[in-house]
Amino acid sequence: SIVFLTVVAFLWGVTNPFIKKGAKGLENVKSSSNFGQFFKELAFLVTNLKYIIPFIINQSGSVLYFLTLSKADISLAVPVTNSLTFVITAMTGWIL
Repeated sequence: SIVFLTVVAFLWGVTNPFIKKGAKGLENVKSSSNFGQFFKELAFLVTNLKYIIPFIINQSGSVLYFLTLSKADISLAVPVTNSLTFVITAMTGWIL
């Protein structure tokens, strides 16, 4: 299960900076109502391949994490995965 947790950390860590980068411009989306604002922002994100592809990969990591937690010791799985994710996110952000 440590291999799967490492894969999860890699998927999360690598995609986090790409998700942040892909969401650039979201702050420029404006609407006159909160309801309209929500749907304009949603449309912006869903139609933006620079955002949606890393997001889907990131969520596949979440599914793998959920499946792995059923077999792993949670007191070990959570800190290991979160720590590795942090390190990989920092390295990926530095490279970008």
